[in-house]
Amino acid sequence: MRTPARLLLGLALVAAAGCQQQAAATKAATRPPAKVNLPPVPPPEAFDLVEKSAAGSWTAAGLRKHRTELFGQPVVVEGRVVEAYRCGATEGCLPPHFSIADLNRPDLTLLVTGFERKAEAALKEGSVVTVTGTMQKAVDGFTLSEEGVIADASFAAFPPK
Repeated sequence: MRTPARLLLGLALVAAAGCQQQAAATKAATRPPAKVNLPPVPPPEAFDLVEKSAAGSWTAAGLRKHRTELFGQPVVVEGRVVEAYRCGATEGCLPPHFSIADLNRPDLTLLVTGFERKAEAALKEGSVVTVTGTMQKAVDGFTLSEEGVIADASFAAFPPK
């Protein structure tokens, strides 16, 4: 007799636990939805990239967007100097180079190299530059297949605004 009583008691406990879980699930399902405070969705034109400047030169965003068509081609691009490499040693220096950012999208950058070291003095971070060069995948030990590299460059720098 003890065995059937234990069996019934065990079944009753399992059923009670199941009912408690079902009650908790029902209670959770009846809670109001969580309130989320998200910023508004930007308009579609916010995602448009300005590909060329008013002067007709490429922007960094435009050059990166069309890089596969432009590899090996001469290009003129306008951007802001965000980083300029300076070598303090007389030996073991990397080739002169600097990075420019798109004037409208500072997160989009390009590497510029292939100019004479003496031109480094004209580079000031924050300056707007117009660079003339050739769009390449790799040059002088730099490989940036995603963005490309502007090689054999010359540039005109304008003071920071």
